[in-house]
Amino acid sequence: MLTCLSGNQVIDIDDYQSKEQLLALRNLSNQGLLRCPDPWCGGKVILHKCNLKRSHFAHLKKGERCRITEESIEHDLAKSWIYTILRNQYSSICVKKEAFVESGQKADILLITPTKRFAIEIQFSPQSDEVWAQRTSDYHKAGIIPLWVIGVRDELALVLKRGNVFSSQQDFSTVRNLESFERNIVRNIYFRPTWEKAGVKLRQESAIAHLVSNRNQPATFHFVSVINKESTTQHHLHSAIIWNENNARKSGFLIDLDDEISFSESEERFISKAEADYSKIFIARKEKQTIENERCRNELLRRKEQKSKFISHLMTKFQITSLDQFPEVMIQENALRQNKNLPRLFHVNKCIYPNEDYLLVELAIYIKFVKLSKPGSRFDMEEIKSYLIQWGIWDEARFQTINAWIARILQQLVLADVLSKSKVDHKPTWIMLKTDITPFFTELS
Repeated sequence: MLTCLSGNQVIDIDDYQSKEQLLALRNLSNQGLLRCPDPWCGGKVILHKCNLKRSHFAHLKKGERCRITEESIEHDLAKSWIYTILRNQYSSICVKKEAFVESGQKADILLITPTKRFAIEIQFSPQSDEVWAQRTSDYHKAGIIPLWVIGVRDELALVLKRGNVFSSQQDFSTVRNLESFERNIVRNIYFRPTWEKAGVKLRQESAIAHLVSNRNQPATFHFVSVINKESTTQHHLHSAIIWNENNARKSGFLIDLDDEISFSESEERFISKAEADYSKIFIARKEKQTIENERCRNELLRRKEQKSKFISHLMTKFQITSLDQFPEVMIQENALRQNKNLPRLFHVNKCIYPNEDYLLVELAIYIKFVKLSKPGSRFDMEEIKSYLIQWGIWDEARFQTINAWIARILQQLVLADVLSKSKVDHKPTWIMLKTDITPFFTELS
């Protein structure tokens, strides 16, 4: 254990690192003034050093009711390392090591914030499904959010140390650059199914959730710890994201957290500086996208309103109830009934182009630049575009399609001898020859 009691004072071994401090602690130990922090035990403990010169406290005689178990060196190292990370961010009142909670459980590290409580548990030894579920449930009942740091060994540790050279079924992807997520550099990794019962659900509004949202939505995340037994300073903490691909397997990826690690209360997990920086970019990008979406919605509504006004204007002016009842359109349809091989100038919804905008574009150009104009008048593409924009008919996202529609109706009007095409200053210009296109249909019929 890394903590003990001296009277009512809690002693943390990590606060006693100098020779003078350890000597003072040794004197308290020799005098029998150190006690087990478990309220059910309270037995005497002594200062002890292991082979790796890692100081800790050990029972002189363990009580039967003591809930503190012996822990490995890796476990103690991970506990001190994560405790240091939290102490750089919170005061000593907020971060407690080996703290007992209402449910009777001993949290390796208890983090108390104004709104939440977190139990950070380091788990190196295997546990049964029932124990995982029970420990997690007990924490939740006590109003505590459990965060599990899983100490990995064997295959995963080898993969991480050897640069991801491993078999295809156990190929782990250690991601350092979060931007690479967007390029879909994600490998399949397989975790024990029981880990899901102990994990914390990933918030859907987080950057990580967004980046893997096409993967059936991420389910849980954990923290994976790799400890170098030969060094008291080399530790690696990974954030493991897990989601269900299907009922047969679980997939995910690892984020290799850098040295600058802090705890995010909003996302309820540890987060590296690289990921925090990316999250800021993601939030800014999301806000920009929201503004752009709102602008597009407003523009769409404006165009829809202008288009409706234009259609109403045409119907009122020419006393029709729908666009396909426009006089020239009716003349064209009568001519087509007599001869189906006639060229079509106006397209209505019944034809191969079932789109009212198509007919609307044709009528807008014909009425403005032919029917209501005088012979000899000139116009170019810029004037056509300005007129369509004015009435909400022009759509920048579909400008190529609309340009094709415009080119087709202008070409048909040239063939009907209504317009003549020329060039002014190297720009296409059309000259209006006559306003009546009726002969175009009657002569062909």
